[in-house]
Amino acid sequence: MAEAVSARRIISEDRSPARVLRVWATLDGLSAGVDCQAPAGGWPNASASEMLLLLAAKGVVRGLDQAAIEALAAELRVGRTSAGCVAARGTPPEHGRDGALDFVVQPSNEGARYRHDPGTGRIDFHETNLVQNVLAGEPVAVEIPPRPGVDGCDVFGRRLAAGQGHTAKYRVGRGARLDEASRQILAEIDGRVVWEGGTVSVSGTYQVRGSVDYSVGNIAFVGEVIVDGDVLDGFSVRAGRGLSVGGSLGACRADSEGDLILRGGVFGKGKARLRAKGVLSARFLNDCEAEAAGNLTVEREALNSTLLTNSRLLMPKGTFAGGAASALGGAEFDTLGSAMGVDTRVAVGTDYNLARRQGEISGRIVEVDAAVGKIEGFLGPLLADRRRMSRMVATRRAELEKLVGALRGLRSERAALTAELEALAETAARGAVPQVNVRRALHPGVFLEIGAVRHRVRQTVTGPATILEDRAQGALRTVEYRELPASGRGPDQGLEPGRGQTVT
Repeated sequence: MAEAVSARRIISEDRSPARVLRVWATLDGLSAGVDCQAPAGGWPNASASEMLLLLAAKGVVRGLDQAAIEALAAELRVGRTSAGCVAARGTPPEHGRDGALDFVVQPSNEGARYRHDPGTGRIDFHETNLVQNVLAGEPVAVEIPPRPGVDGCDVFGRRLAAGQGHTAKYRVGRGARLDEASRQILAEIDGRVVWEGGTVSVSGTYQVRGSVDYSVGNIAFVGEVIVDGDVLDGFSVRAGRGLSVGGSLGACRADSEGDLILRGGVFGKGKARLRAKGVLSARFLNDCEAEAAGNLTVEREALNSTLLTNSRLLMPKGTFAGGAASALGGAEFDTLGSAMGVDTRVAVGTDYNLARRQGEISGRIVEVDAAVGKIEGFLGPLLADRRRMSRMVATRRAELEKLVGALRGLRSERAALTAELEALAETAARGAVPQVNVRRALHPGVFLEIGAVRHRVRQTVTGPATILEDRAQGALRTVEYRELPASGRGPDQGLEPGRGQTVT
């Protein structure tokens, strides 16, 4: 490998009739050498010792290359008239390295990190991975200590000072702390890592200044998500502590472990799915499915949608038509159904999650009963015939014992499923509010399930009115409007006998 070229200066010149010797050194002092000019025939008496003395006289004492000097003298003795060599080399300083932060979790304000399919090489532009989650207690970044420098030495024996590495400069902001022992920055809260202005922090909020589109991609964040604009078709947003959208949602998915607040509404195209473990509120919900553990509030309208809540469905100024709703804590509408008789279904006083589980358990009980009947039909004759059992070989007996064990297990499972069904029924009754309120009108075509009574409305009911079950008559009755209770009233507080008008 060729040596790097560096500017030289002549530090000595020794002339005689036999030759001209020049000693040079680079300006940085890291190299020194000897050049020789000789008359025709070379320099028969050339000696390395003379060259070494000349170098020493000029202070070149470090890094001498004895072999190179000997080779130069040999070339001159055999007739070379011009030759030179690098006679000494110094040691350059090894500068230190500054300390740095090595991020274990990438800051969320970095560029998009698209997901690639290794098989096809395709890029999923919905997955920009702008947000990487970190949980409380997890390391965010590790401080890399500075590396000290190592001094060098030039050919004159002078020390060449090395630059020393500096400690990484940063600050630890909110939501993070520095562990002094390990020099790790740890998250104090669930959230995302932020690296701004030399400060490392963990934020529990992720705000999208515009809309959720291809520039942002799908969002899955453990904290609170705030979207200033819309969520476009085909994208999804999942939030661990609450989701707020300033605009509207298209045919997308929105999932919140807390509240879900929509300043606009949903144009779902039959594909939008909304879920909240807290309250869910929107101006309108069209062609979508919305599910909430808390109150589900719609300001203006909900059309052709499925609304599910384990609390109250509140639409005191809104219209619900062309869909299905289930509300454990009762429901209130301005208008329910439409004058066109659009099929609309509302069930109140029912926990939709428990209803699902009850259906699953009932189906499993049917399967268990069928399996038990089959085993009992096979084992019954065998167990009744003791002689046949005594003649049975050991392997067959083992198989029968397995069947008996399976039978016991199935019977045990059935007992557990039956107990769970009873517990679910009791839980469903607690907190149930079998009550529907209408402020303006209840139209024909609406199918109501209030408590244990199911009825399709055939004539318009003009509000304000409250609709309750008449358990004794197995019918629905309207009474004077009453506010929905904030929580369940219990199964024993039904309609007083003889009160209200029958819903037809």
